[in-house]
Amino acid sequence: GIVQAKAAYDLLLDEGCAAGGDSPSPLSSDSVGGCDQYVNTNPTSSPTPFSCGGDSTIRLELLTDNWPAETTWNFTVDETEELLASGGPYFSQGVLYTHLACMDPADGCVTFTINDSYGDGI
Repeated sequence: GIVQAKAAYDLLLDEGCAAGGDSPSPLSSDSVGGCDQYVNTNPTSSPTPFSCGGDSTIRLELLTDNWPAETTWNFTVDETEELLASGGPYFSQGVLYTHLACMDPADGCVTFTINDSYGDGI
């Protein structure tokens, strides 16, 4: 259902864990929530930085227009037509998306293709 976050926060702040009353039986033996849920005190590890090793990095910065769901793109190696990376469709207007891909310079030239599925331009 819909939770009114501010009201729920205020209720817990005022009354603590007892605010919700008795907890119903868990849906399964492993489901425990509320004040009885497991709290992991270990921080989440940092994401691994993007690296291409000895390869070259291709960086695409794409700012979506008013019709982001129409936009897709790809990078392909010319000689082999190997797909290096692709993206889209998108869902938010006016958002700058950054994409990174790796390419081996020995593979030669790479072609960038951007598509507008409606065909009226990007």
